[in-house]
Amino acid sequence: MAVLSHFREFIAYWQELRGDKPVPSRADFRPVRVRHLLPRMIIVERDEAGEFVVRLAGTEIVERLGEEITYRNFFKNGSHLEEDIGVLKDLYDSMLSWPMGLTGTREWVTDTETYDSHFLHLPFSHKEGKPNELMILLHFDIPYSTALTNPVARIGDVRDRTLVDLGQGIDPAYASMPSVQLIPA
Repeated sequence: MAVLSHFREFIAYWQELRGDKPVPSRADFRPVRVRHLLPRMIIVERDEAGEFVVRLAGTEIVERLGEEITYRNFFKNGSHLEEDIGVLKDLYDSMLSWPMGLTGTREWVTDTETYDSHFLHLPFSHKEGKPNELMILLHFDIPYSTALTNPVARIGDVRDRTLVDLGQGIDPAYASMPSVQLIPA
């Protein structure tokens, strides 16, 4: 299971912003508070058509991938198998409507090695006070400087996908999926 301890600082800030609301508003998010995490952050928004679009991709992620992914469909960036896209879109929709988070580990494959990125997705509300964005934070197993000398050839498999209970349980449609309680701030 991906270790939530990699994300303790961001979780504490998310909980501070949330207060007694189900999810925090992105309007309250102050990037300067987590400036050092921004290079490893992605903001994905569900647009009016129900598609998940990358609104921001941190510089470290873009440089590891070797291409810009901002304004692209999150599920059409070459890292998801076509047959999985519908399943993942349903899960992402549920993460925003329930709401709940997601954590796990994903392989990043280079020409000479494979390394892991641990991920955390947490929902934010943006438009009309309803959750419609996911902030995704990545933690990599190899340093940024090492990764730049060996660019990513493809994004690999996801392991240990686990839902994060934000305090109101997990959507019953995903009861068979592993879950973990959000660690206290």
